[in-house]
Amino acid sequence: MTQPFLLFAKKSTIFATIILKNNTTMAKNLINAQVPEAELAKIQEKLRELRDLLAPYVATLTVEDRKSLPKMSDKTLSFVAKTSEYVKSNPKLVPPMMEADEFAKDFTLNQSLQPVYNSLKQLVDNLSDTLMLSGHEAYAQALLYYASVKMAAKLGDQDAKSIQEDLGKRFAPQGRRSKGTDPASNESIPTP
Repeated sequence: MTQPFLLFAKKSTIFATIILKNNTTMAKNLINAQVPEAELAKIQEKLRELRDLLAPYVATLTVEDRKSLPKMSDKTLSFVAKTSEYVKSNPKLVPPMMEADEFAKDFTLNQSLQPVYNSLKQLVDNLSDTLMLSGHEAYAQALLYYASVKMAAKLGDQDAKSIQEDLGKRFAPQGRRSKGTDPASNESIPTP
């Protein structure tokens, strides 16, 4: 081994130790899984089947619709369920502008799809956590590699210099605010 390599190895080890001390989750491998291509294909096929099965029963709302529509939350559920029972037991009180049959269909649809939603939400939450954790671990390892490349580039390794230039694009400044600019609003501030 040459002397520069030993120096590089020592500095990289020190740098890696500092990163590991500052990021305790990186020291542990919290996820270690690979999904075989055949399994991914099966999952995609099952998702297509599920989408096809649900298609006649689901709707798509605009952002404006989501904001403007009154929503049935846990507190409101009891009110709507009691109303449903009263509509059945006291139909004489149903106002002429209310469509009791549509009300019953809507409430039944909501209650029949709620368990499906709960299962899918749990699955999506688990998938989201897995993506976050695997992304974190991959990014942390990439940072270790990048630190090693930067150190090697400082020591004159030509291959490392070109790799550093390529990977370093991720950390390039995205542009600076001009003087006299309010960082919160990006509006000009009058100078005295």
